[in-house]
Amino acid sequence: MATKLIFSRRQKSVAGFTAITIIMGITLIVTVLSISMGLLSYLENATSLSRFKGQEAFLVAESGAYDAMYRLAMDKDFVSLGYNLSVGNGQATIYVEKDSPQAGFSLITSTGLVGNARKRIQLKVIRDDQTGKLTILSWQELAI
Repeated sequence: MATKLIFSRRQKSVAGFTAITIIMGITLIVTVLSISMGLLSYLENATSLSRFKGQEAFLVAESGAYDAMYRLAMDKDFVSLGYNLSVGNGQATIYVEKDSPQAGFSLITSTGLVGNARKRIQLKVIRDDQTGKLTILSWQELAI
């Protein structure tokens, strides 16, 4: 009877140790999965915010380009070595060159900045001297 009692206690001890090991393993797996999901969520949010800032910077650069075209429409001799325009949460820096790339053309370069995101747009326009009408020859986003 004493041998049976000792054997029974050993079985309970081993069973208890096995249960604790399984519980610790499951806890570890759940913890790792929780941390992984949290990190994945954070990285996805950061990527989404970065993409949003880039789109906003592009729109700010477009606003700067439209402002420069308006100024060219009002004054055919308008040139600028760089002026700033605040738009929403960002700022556009606009350069207007006359007779570039050739006589009669104007080159507009607008850089939009929102946070750390930058986008640059370049336009080549020509103005009809008789009607004052601006014609956009090219509109492209430049790599920064």
